[in-house]
Amino acid sequence: MSTCQHCGAPNKPTAKYCSRCGVALSVRAPLPTGALPANLRVGGRYQIIACIGKGGMAAVYQAQDLNLPGRIVAVKEMSNASSGDPTMYRQAVAAFQQEAKLLIALSHPHIVRVSDFIVEGNKYYLVMDFVDGASLEDLLAQRGQAFDEQKVLAWLSQLCDALAYLHSRTPPIIFRDLKPSNIMVDRSGSIMLIDFGIARRFDPMQSRDTTALGTAGYAPPEQHGKGQTDARSDIYALGVTAHRLLTGYDPSSTPFQLPPVQRLNPSISVTTAELITYCVQNDIASRPQRMADVQRVVTNQLGRIPAGAMLPSGPAVQQSTRPTTRFVQAIAQLSSKQLVIGIGALVAVMVFGILLLGPWLRTNFPFLWYEIPAFLIVGPIAYAAARRIGAAFVAQSATTMIVWCVIWLRFDMWPSPSMFSEFLLGLLLSALVYEFSFYWLDKQTAWSSSGALWKREVMWYGTTTDIAAFCFFMAWNSRNLFSLLLWIGAFALGAGGWFIGDSVRQEVLRRAGSTHP
Repeated sequence: MSTCQHCGAPNKPTAKYCSRCGVALSVRAPLPTGALPANLRVGGRYQIIACIGKGGMAAVYQAQDLNLPGRIVAVKEMSNASSGDPTMYRQAVAAFQQEAKLLIALSHPHIVRVSDFIVEGNKYYLVMDFVDGASLEDLLAQRGQAFDEQKVLAWLSQLCDALAYLHSRTPPIIFRDLKPSNIMVDRSGSIMLIDFGIARRFDPMQSRDTTALGTAGYAPPEQHGKGQTDARSDIYALGVTAHRLLTGYDPSSTPFQLPPVQRLNPSISVTTAELITYCVQNDIASRPQRMADVQRVVTNQLGRIPAGAMLPSGPAVQQSTRPTTRFVQAIAQLSSKQLVIGIGALVAVMVFGILLLGPWLRTNFPFLWYEIPAFLIVGPIAYAAARRIGAAFVAQSATTMIVWCVIWLRFDMWPSPSMFSEFLLGLLLSALVYEFSFYWLDKQTAWSSSGALWKREVMWYGTTTDIAAFCFFMAWNSRNLFSLLLWIGAFALGAGGWFIGDSVRQEVLRRAGSTHP
C-alpha cells in the first residue's frame, strides 16, 4: 500500500498514479521519524499539522481529523531507527502494537485514549486524544525549581487513581515506565498518563521479566533482570517521580540510592518524606503492597478528605465530614474582596482588643486574665497548619517569650533571675510537649482514612494543651494548677487552635489544588 503525498489517499503498491487525485505517485524512501511534512495525510484521514515531540522510540504529531471537523488528535509514529537490526525492529513493532492493544481497551479520565491504529508504507501509527498541555518534565525545566508539596500531592492522587485502575485489570497491567516525561498536565491542571510502550500484563507464572526495559533511575531493581515486575514496581517509580518533583534531583545520577527528600528540601512534611522512602525501597517486599495504600496516605496528606476534592482539575466542592473542610468550602464562596475585608476586620479586632481590653480585663475579670492561658493556642495552630517537625516548638516558644515580655513591660513587673529561669523551663517543657505529642499523633494516623479522624485530633489537641499548661505552670506558677477554669480553657484553646490551623491548611490545599501548574 502506497500513500499519495498530495492528498493522502491509499493506493495499490503497483499504482503509478493516485486513484483519487490523479497525481503521479513518486517512489521514495520512507521519511525519517519525525519528518512528516505539514498537510500530509496519514491513513487518508489524519492531516499532519506539526511535529510536537520526538524521542528514541517514536515521534508525535499534532493532526486534524478530517472525518470529524474541529477534532485535533495526536499521531504517534514508531521510530524506524532500529529497522537495520531485524531482531530489534521486531521487538519495537511488537511493543508498538502492544501499546495500541492495551490503550484501545482502556477507559480512564487520567489515561490518554487511543482511537485508531494504522499501518501504512511500512510505518506504524497510533492515533490518540491530543493533550493540550506539557509534561511534568517540561514544567519542571521551565520552573527551574522543585514544585510545592501540595501541588505534587494533588498530582500524585490522580496518578495513584490511574495506576490503581491499571493494576485492577484482569490480568493486571504494569506501566513500567512512570516518570515525569510520561505524565502530561493539561490546561485545566488534570494529569494524563501517556506512553504505554513497555507496559505489560502481569503473569503470575513468570519468575522474572523476559526483557529488561525501563528508564535508569526510575525503574526498580526487579525491572533490570532481577525479578518480575508487578504493581509494586510502579509504586517504586511513583516514589522516584515524587522525589524528582519535590527536590529537582536527577535519579539517574544515583540509581537505587536516592538522598533523603528532607535533606534536599527541608520544607517537605515528615509523612510525605517517609511515604517516598517507603515506596523506593530496593526490596520489593518492603514497599507498600498496593497502590491503594499509597493513595490513602496521599489523600490524608491532602487534608484527609476525598481525593477528588483536591485535584488540580478545578475547585469542585465535595462533601466531607471534616468540619474544617466544610468551613473552607463555605468561605470559598466569598469573593476575594469580602475575604480580605473579613480577615482585616478580624485582625483589627484582635489587636485593638488586646491593647484596649487587656488592662480592663486584668482589673475587672482577673480570673479570665490569670487563668485562661490564651498564648498556648499558638502551638496547636502552627502544627495543625504546617504538619511539620519544629512548627509547634518554634511557634509556641517564640510566642510565649514575646507575650510574657510584653506583659512584663506593660505592667512593669519583671521577674527575678530565678523566676525567669523557672519561666524558661516551663516555656521549653510546654513547647516540647506540643512538638512530640502532635508529631506522634501524625505518625499514628498517617495510614488511616477514617472519616471521624478529626474528632480524635480535636480531643488530642485539647488534651495536649492541658498537659502543656500543666508543664508550664508547674515549673513557674503552680498556684494556677488548682483552677478548673485553667483546664477547661486550655482544652478549648487546643481544640480551637486545631480548628484554626487545620482551616488554614485546608484553604492552602484548596488554592494549590485549583491553581494552574
